[in-house]
Amino acid sequence: MEEDSTKVPDVSIVEASAEQLYGLIHQRFIVTRQGLQQMADKYQAGHFGSCPRTFCQSTNVVPCGRYDLPGVETVKLYCPNCQDIYSPPSSRYHNLDGAYFGTTFAHMLFHIYPELVPIIPNKIYAPAIYGFKISEYSRCGPRMQWLRNKQDPKLLDASGKLIKDNEDDDK
Repeated sequence: MEEDSTKVPDVSIVEASAEQLYGLIHQRFIVTRQGLQQMADKYQAGHFGSCPRTFCQSTNVVPCGRYDLPGVETVKLYCPNCQDIYSPPSSRYHNLDGAYFGTTFAHMLFHIYPELVPIIPNKIYAPAIYGFKISEYSRCGPRMQWLRNKQDPKLLDASGKLIKDNEDDDK
């Protein structure tokens, strides 16, 4: 009877649990000072790839998760220029859980290291047929273009509201 309690359970269960534990420890580590520094170095080296949008001009991306619970979704890539997330094209990310990076990491990285945020003018592709722009109300027109419009951070106050110019107030 004592022999049964000392036997190691199925190795695949132990390995899966160890991998999950390591991933969750990784999630906690990368939001520490040392972890953020290491990830900032990897970001600057382009270790995680670049944004697929043409107007982002190959801006480096960082991994992120949409959920903090393991097993929900695989890792995604966050672009600090267009502020969007993408499914990674590389197959090395397809089996990597998004919880191992969490929902906090990418945003904390750029909050702690604001100099890493690229300063690329925000351009939005406008589809056209024979030079005429397609209306956003059209069935096949551009959708949710407002998501791509970023406000200049210099024009925002601490709460995120747009600061009006004094010239506009006088009119």
